[in-house]
Amino acid sequence: MLPEVGYSVYCLGTELLGYLSGGVKTQMKMMKLGDPQNNSRGYDFMKEFSQGTVCMVALRMSQVEMETPDLFVPDLTWGKGKWPSFQMAQFISMGMSLYGQGFPFQPGFPSLYGSTFLYADLTQREGKYSGGLLRPQDSEPIMRYVANVQKGEDQPLDFTLYVPVGFDNLGGSLVPNVEATDDPAKILTVRFNGGQEVWGEL
Repeated sequence: MLPEVGYSVYCLGTELLGYLSGGVKTQMKMMKLGDPQNNSRGYDFMKEFSQGTVCMVALRMSQVEMETPDLFVPDLTWGKGKWPSFQMAQFISMGMSLYGQGFPFQPGFPSLYGSTFLYADLTQREGKYSGGLLRPQDSEPIMRYVANVQKGEDQPLDFTLYVPVGFDNLGGSLVPNVEATDDPAKILTVRFNGGQEVWGEL
């Protein structure tokens, strides 16, 4: 019998992996449908939902206990009660969806990159990094994987996450298994096993 660790389960069963992939596919499609530049059909009927998420991120940014320059509006700072520009909040919102709370410095869970890495680790290497846990309790496994691949100490897993231009690096280093693109058909999709399995397509 396979061991259970809290609510995390050591399992490669299709039902649990379907649970993991289903959440990611839904999030990707919602993000794609919030911006016509992110899908090949020009849809934007999730625009208001997307903007609401950005506003929530902007509120959290305004509550940070230090002021930080806005990357998009000269002389504007955010934090200590000051709100960022919408573009700045949009940038952080996208980055956090892709990489988690550690953006723009390191990847973590929960995030799109984290979930796609986890799925690939479970299905391709029997949980070498995650230990077979469906929900890792911290970001150590994904950070170890990224560091090992960047240093050439391990081969990359076979998946590619397509992200908007400008989101393919963290802390100044390219992220393994990530490709920046402005192709609306590819943005916010992921391909596993040489493209045999694709998530996020409309």
